[in-house]
Amino acid sequence: MMKNYIKTLKITLVLLTVFTSSICVIGQDFINYTLRGDLNYQQEKYIEAIKDFSKALEIYPSNADLYYKRGKAKAHLSDNNGAIKDLNIAIELDNEDGKKYFYRGYVKFKLGDNLRSIYDFDKAIEIDSNDGKAFQYKGLAKEILGDTIGAMHDFNKAIEIDPQSEITYRLRAILKSELGDYNGAIEDFKSAIELDPTNAVTYHDLGATKARHEDYIGALQDFNKAIELKPNLADNYSKRGKTKAALEDDQGAIEDLNKAIELDSKNAFAYFSRGKEKSHLGKYMEALQDFNKAIEFDSNYSAAYVNRGWIKSNISGNQNDAIIDLDKAIEIDPNYVSAFYYRAISKSITENYRGALDDLNKIIEFEPNNSNFYFRRGHTEFILEDYTRALIDFNIAIELNPYIGDYYRARGNTKIQLKELFGAIQDFNKAIEQNPKDDEAFYQRGIVRFIVGDKNGACLDWSMAGELGKERAYVEINKYCNN
Repeated sequence: MMKNYIKTLKITLVLLTVFTSSICVIGQDFINYTLRGDLNYQQEKYIEAIKDFSKALEIYPSNADLYYKRGKAKAHLSDNNGAIKDLNIAIELDNEDGKKYFYRGYVKFKLGDNLRSIYDFDKAIEIDSNDGKAFQYKGLAKEILGDTIGAMHDFNKAIEIDPQSEITYRLRAILKSELGDYNGAIEDFKSAIELDPTNAVTYHDLGATKARHEDYIGALQDFNKAIELKPNLADNYSKRGKTKAALEDDQGAIEDLNKAIELDSKNAFAYFSRGKEKSHLGKYMEALQDFNKAIEFDSNYSAAYVNRGWIKSNISGNQNDAIIDLDKAIEIDPNYVSAFYYRAISKSITENYRGALDDLNKIIEFEPNNSNFYFRRGHTEFILEDYTRALIDFNIAIELNPYIGDYYRARGNTKIQLKELFGAIQDFNKAIEQNPKDDEAFYQRGIVRFIVGDKNGACLDWSMAGELGKERAYVEINKYCNN
């Protein structure tokens, strides 16, 4: 009996020793995989890190931090859906860790899922009300969603928590600029630069803000500094090139845009900006090639389609191709006023006046105080022989801008059709007052004067029209003024 007990005890002790040793080996493997995974992550070897975290999870499959770490590594490799999956599990296992919510919100933000990212940032803040990063990214998400008041509140809070965060000052500066608080934006940019005077991005954004407010000299200085700090960043050269173009330094603009393209051969903005500059210089075919390139590298670049369409319409005379480009621009941006306007002109040239009228109606909805749009619509209505509506539009155009002679001449011609002859003469008088070299106004006033019996006045007007270059006036002189 005693012998059996001793034998059983020996077997138990042997088994316990083996089991304890196995646990030690397994525990050490878990630690080794985790530590090596952490090291690989720090060294940006994300694929190796994922392998190590996965091995550690085979040993300890309910470890929330491992799912969190593996999710972060996947996000760095742009496997955002895989990252979300791991972060979901991490939060299921541990829903009291704010950093897990923050990082899931960050990945959702990268995916453009702004509403759901805000939920996660709120959860992170609920757990840790001093999480400045969560406020910062929540502000960014709100800004994208158009909640500028909420975004400003979050940026303010982030700065309150971490007044040394230069990036938050920069983000708030950009928002202030967009809201029209130019001085506030400049102050925030200055604060960001004081915190980090070597950040080229801040100088770039400051320069872009000054350029938007037409402080081109100041913008140029900031872009110079950005290039000094980051001499191989294409966007700095493209923005400086655009600024030089605004300062009428055409050669300098082209050189900077060439450099931007040299540094980044797929930089759509640089091609577009160079195309604009070449178009300004009258090099339309070269400009067309640049707009082609801009569209090749960014098929949703609505401004490139508009500018290419303009060249096709006005230089090449290919209205159908121009309309195709302008259609595309409007498809991308249904509120693009210039696209509607140029398409209306191309439609008028192809005698699609009804289509032109539709486009002009649309842009007047967008900009009801633009006199030129009413003038253009009135002209189209005149062609369609809708003289009453044309007269209304010319009246509005003149009310909005009473200093353009063409408006009065157009209204004078409309009044002729409506048999308001003396009113027409008054409008031609105003047209000539605004532009004393308007040969057409002299010619038309001569016609009306002849109709109302003022032959001498008519002949004098035709003589002046002929002197200014209206050849048709001499036909009227020969016919009516020499007998």
